[in-house]
Amino acid sequence: MSEKNQTGGTPILSSLVRFMTGAFQKDPAGRALAGKLGLHDLAALEAFDLGLSNGTLARAVPSKGDMRDTLVRLGVLTPEGREAVLGSLVASCRDARGEVAGFVAIAPDGRETLCPATASLLGVNLAALREASLVFTDSALKAFLLVQAGVAGAAPIGATLSAEDRALLEGIRPTKAYLLGENPELLRLLQKIEVPCYGLTLDLPTTPEKITAAFKAAQPFETRVAPDATVRMSEDRMHFERGERHYELRELAPNEPDRLRVNLRVEAGGALHVDTLDLYASRSRAAFARLVAPALAVPETAVEADLALMIRKLEAVRAQRRREAEPTRGHAMTPDEEAEALEFLKSPDLIERVVRDLDDLGYVGEETNKKLGYLITLSRKLDAPLCGVILSRAGAGKSRLMEVLADLVPPEDLIAFTRITPQALYYCSG
Repeated sequence: MSEKNQTGGTPILSSLVRFMTGAFQKDPAGRALAGKLGLHDLAALEAFDLGLSNGTLARAVPSKGDMRDTLVRLGVLTPEGREAVLGSLVASCRDARGEVAGFVAIAPDGRETLCPATASLLGVNLAALREASLVFTDSALKAFLLVQAGVAGAAPIGATLSAEDRALLEGIRPTKAYLLGENPELLRLLQKIEVPCYGLTLDLPTTPEKITAAFKAAQPFETRVAPDATVRMSEDRMHFERGERHYELRELAPNEPDRLRVNLRVEAGGALHVDTLDLYASRSRAAFARLVAPALAVPETAVEADLALMIRKLEAVRAQRRREAEPTRGHAMTPDEEAEALEFLKSPDLIERVVRDLDDLGYVGEETNKKLGYLITLSRKLDAPLCGVILSRAGAGKSRLMEVLADLVPPEDLIAFTRITPQALYYCSG
């Protein structure tokens, strides 16, 4: 390893991970250790750049200088110059920008160490966050074993969430989450942002068939919706408990936005009442409370308060269903595609290459118009995007210029209208 331009933490860590990846590829002990840990399908784990700490790093680092001091400060080397995680399998941890922020070391007995200790375990598999459903594990090894078995959304995460972890999860907001192991802080966060959470029981290593069975058997977690009230969602029912009152609710018309018709069953102290009502109708709620309150030996206001909590939870469930029903937007690039895109963006003649692409699409000439039009379309990523109006005589090709520019815009960023009135813009939802 060279010390040149390596005085910062992230560049050193990037070089370090590359060095250990090379050690894994050259040293047969790396594959042997991976096999001992249950990682037999290395092709499925290629994106994780598995590395090996086998002692060659300590010999490659200069005995003095900024590089050694930095590696000691990061916890990679001991003050005596030995590799702190010698004999371990390693994998990089990346930050939200995709840059190497550290690595996780997996010892032969499965114990894991983060270097530096502030690195995020979630950064081991950021690609998992592109999936709609996530499986959260408490270790990188468990995530690798799940990925090896075909679970792309396996995300390792620590027991204590960093601010970056919270921001990432709140930003992606998965449609469903499975927790393999206990993580109270993660569960509280996911329930706060209304993500349905299920407890997953699964022995690792595993097979796709066993994973499918485990998903089917996964049990929903209870959600606390008030200090003394909990909700548990099953496939088609909501179970609401508050004190001695137990409600079971089934929605009858989930696609009616202006109504909340339900079949509601309530039990307490041996009393049972079953009814059908519209929770959005105050008269229905009042009538239900009037009938049920005496049997439950509580005031009518207590029953109506229960119903209010149910309404809020059902509205959150409906919103979650709408998000799940939305088509997947955007294209998730493979690592090779991402590398190719970054190389393209670094081209010194980038704008000229865009013009040539527009030529290939059949629009030749008018280089200034094409450059300006493309920059206007690109400004959609800004907080205050630009606007363009194309003016020319009839038949000069105004529509064709718009069409080829639109061909360079991803479908998820494009809304096309052939004719629109000024008034229509006032009614746009966003």
